[in-house]
Amino acid sequence: MKQILRFILTGLIVLLASAAGLFGYLIYTPEPAMPALSGTLTKATLELNGETYTYRLYLPKGFTKGAPLVMVLHGSGQNGAQIRTETGYGFERLADQHGFGVVYPSGKSFDWNDCSKTGDFLVNGRELDDVQYLNTLVDMLIAAQGFVPTPGVCHRRIGRWFYVLALSAGITGSFSRCGRSVGQCAGSRQF
Repeated sequence: MKQILRFILTGLIVLLASAAGLFGYLIYTPEPAMPALSGTLTKATLELNGETYTYRLYLPKGFTKGAPLVMVLHGSGQNGAQIRTETGYGFERLADQHGFGVVYPSGKSFDWNDCSKTGDFLVNGRELDDVQYLNTLVDMLIAAQGFVPTPGVCHRRIGRWFYVLALSAGITGSFSRCGRSVGQCAGSRQF
């Protein structure tokens, strides 16, 4: 009987130690060290349809009009600041090397309203148009900073929506719009 209790106790201790180790490894991850960046990060807001949206814009030192813009969208339950640190400031380091701007928009709901049928898209009891928000943000940044208007790329994978909008000189394309009534992407918006 003592051996069985000792075995069970040892098993529980090993299980608790393993759980603590996994918690430390998977859940708690300290933020990466801030690298030496040449540019400026600005936190700003955009008012649209009665909602205030927040975004962060990084412009590298020596930024010139006509440079590309990369839009980095966060995952479900995150925001622009979180994806910035969770990528280890990688987009900003690349921007310093290649001279493009980076924008980190923050969504208002738990999920981006990406035209899918599943997800938590309600904010204050109404469904927001994130595509309109991203279009408006890009238009505003093109006008204010002189980015070159070019294509967006919409990609769905494993039930999650990844959206990267890369603006670079000399390329044309379209930006998907949501078909709200059928819950799928439909139509386009030419730049």
